[in-house]
Amino acid sequence: MKKRIILAAAVLALILTSVAGAAGVTQSDPLISLRYLTETFLPSLLGQAEERLSPLDDAYQTAADDLEERAEGYLAQAAGSGTGEGRYSARFVPDSYGLDDVFTLPSGAGFLLTDGYARVDHDGGVVDVTTGGAVASGSPLTAGHRYLVAEDTTASFTVTSGAATAAAEGSYTLSLSASSHIPFSDVSRDHWYFPAVTFVYEHGLFSGTAADTFSPDLNITRGMVVTVLYQLAGRPAASGSVSFTDVPGDAYYAQPVAWASSHGVVAGMGDGTFAPDNNITREQLAVMLYAYARNIAGSDASARGDLERYGDRDQVSSYAVEALSWAVGSGVITGMDTSTLAPGGTATRAQAAAMLRVLSDVL
Repeated sequence: MKKRIILAAAVLALILTSVAGAAGVTQSDPLISLRYLTETFLPSLLGQAEERLSPLDDAYQTAADDLEERAEGYLAQAAGSGTGEGRYSARFVPDSYGLDDVFTLPSGAGFLLTDGYARVDHDGGVVDVTTGGAVASGSPLTAGHRYLVAEDTTASFTVTSGAATAAAEGSYTLSLSASSHIPFSDVSRDHWYFPAVTFVYEHGLFSGTAADTFSPDLNITRGMVVTVLYQLAGRPAASGSVSFTDVPGDAYYAQPVAWASSHGVVAGMGDGTFAPDNNITREQLAVMLYAYARNIAGSDASARGDLERYGDRDQVSSYAVEALSWAVGSGVITGMDTSTLAPGGTATRAQAAAMLRVLSDVL
């Protein structure tokens, strides 16, 4: 807009000067032909205007570039460039963070957790803007909810999951944890299975179902369990071939099943099949772990627990009684509660991880 005003002023000045000059030299003939105006006078006038405007245009562009550069510098300074430095965000821009990363926000600043787990600690008041309720210090956050720090309050928002996506609005400081951690947004330090998931991930026994997802409540299959035990044994060479009719030679679990079968870790379903894609039951898992402890780890596996204290003791299959007694006695398996063993219930990835972690301690 400023450039257009400058150009218009320059053209107007030239018109007044040129018309006055033209009038001075054509007083005897005041009429000016249309052709002279369109082909000579106006092109010359515009050329002179652009010539006069050029220095002004350069100055305007230089000033605009300088202003933009200064603005970018101020924003970079406000945003901070490292951990612990003062930062500012004009709007929520979610980014990825990890376990024990901490956002510290003053009064009036906002926080948004879009994925993962986090908690808030404060010395005054924090409001869940999504629900309108106050949030007690030490409380977990709800993903997708927006939080506002109240007057006379400083709040710290700490990531408690292996990975999280979060953002702040307003001024804040960010402290990034230097410790290594699991990369899963669906596993929090507050979950009972956090140590187990950390163990199986760090020892290469389990990978995630996605880059940032462990899926702790997902059922685990028989083929998966045998593969994990094969990893735990150090991926030894398998002797013999797969003897089960439902285990293709190119399946990811083919070599683990061949190894487990040749060492007495698994015996199949009794009809020539292994059922690799079936969800494993808790008693089936106990049998595999018991066989691994004796046949692979060389443990005497002499621990025994009392199954009679469980109200569903009669539901334990005869082939699994000894294995479950050992699993209960060694702490590899605990009941679903003090009176329920759930031997026929399916085992989740989190439960299997917990059993493997205890197994590594007792071997």
